[in-house]
Amino acid sequence: MNKIKIIHIITGLNTGGAEIMLYKLLCKIDNKKFDNIVVSMTDIGNIGEKIKSFGVRVEILGMKKGFRGFFSYSGLLKFKTIVKEYKPDIIQSWMYHADLFGLIIGKLYKIPVIWNIRCSNMELSFSTKVVVKLCSLLSKLPEAVIVNSNSGKEYHEKIGYSPKKLEIIQNGFDIGKFRPNESAKLLISKELKIRVDSILIGMIARFDPMKDHKNFLQAFKLVIKKYDNVYGILVGEGIDDNNLELKKLITELDIEDKILMLGRRDDIYMLLPSIDILSSSSYGEGFSNAIGEAMACEIPCVVTDVGDSALIVGETGIVVPPRNYELLAEGLLKMIELGEKRKELGIMARKRVINNWSIDKIVKKYENLYESICAE
Repeated sequence: MNKIKIIHIITGLNTGGAEIMLYKLLCKIDNKKFDNIVVSMTDIGNIGEKIKSFGVRVEILGMKKGFRGFFSYSGLLKFKTIVKEYKPDIIQSWMYHADLFGLIIGKLYKIPVIWNIRCSNMELSFSTKVVVKLCSLLSKLPEAVIVNSNSGKEYHEKIGYSPKKLEIIQNGFDIGKFRPNESAKLLISKELKIRVDSILIGMIARFDPMKDHKNFLQAFKLVIKKYDNVYGILVGEGIDDNNLELKKLITELDIEDKILMLGRRDDIYMLLPSIDILSSSSYGEGFSNAIGEAMACEIPCVVTDVGDSALIVGETGIVVPPRNYELLAEGLLKMIELGEKRKELGIMARKRVINNWSIDKIVKKYENLYESICAE
């Protein structure tokens, strides 16, 4: 039987939820049944380098960001050349600009197209809003539109996407890689030069307005008024000493000695088991990777009620309203005060991820969709 050939086209390959899910999918997909290549509309990014490292072909169109850049003639021509040479059975696009771009080429060469949407209600630039509007008008044309959250499905139905095309395939988590590690706390304590019995509250998120670091930091200030042995661990793209806006906020709140900014890390699976509580303070999410990965490591979470975050944690964590640092602080304090009972919540959290969102189960859903479309 011939392999099903798939081109994955994505807006870019720097660290982000869509990029990470594409990487995980390619790591786990059955290579005996599927052949994959990846096309980035912009540059290769760190995720693109990772994908290349295990033998998947990655092509770069070199487009500039923005509406005009994303739909340049040279980029279109290069993608056409790749499609004609590779002769894919499916074009799988990731995120709005790639969805529209992939659809144009798919219809031109009569190739089935699957869109992939990775968010719910988000703050978008004017040009992206135009692309989303065009996608909503054309949403009957792709074979399927994957959304990774219930909230994403509801939102896109409201803005005009065809309900018949929307299909939920949530994010998956590598439960073998993300797991408890009893030695992690000792290792990170040595690295950061803090006491091993300190309580570590982690926030794993790139620097983006919707992640609402200010909300977390204001809540954290209230937490350390009551507990002195607490540190905040901030990890993600743009979370380092070069971020003057974030440093200024931390200084204004007078919490410099309690906040540790670690930037982007490639060892999140080692770092997560070292923290005691994960905080997600966003006012916009789809299906959070950070929450799922923390839960897989038996870390209980305090999350804002956005996207599918409340659904993910269920009864294993604490849910508070977004944009309310006082209630977020109350949630964090409540979790600290649970003491040893946090371990029980952590065990429940990992079981919840295993039962619902292990990467093998999620990848199987993608495989089944690809096979059903080719069979049709």
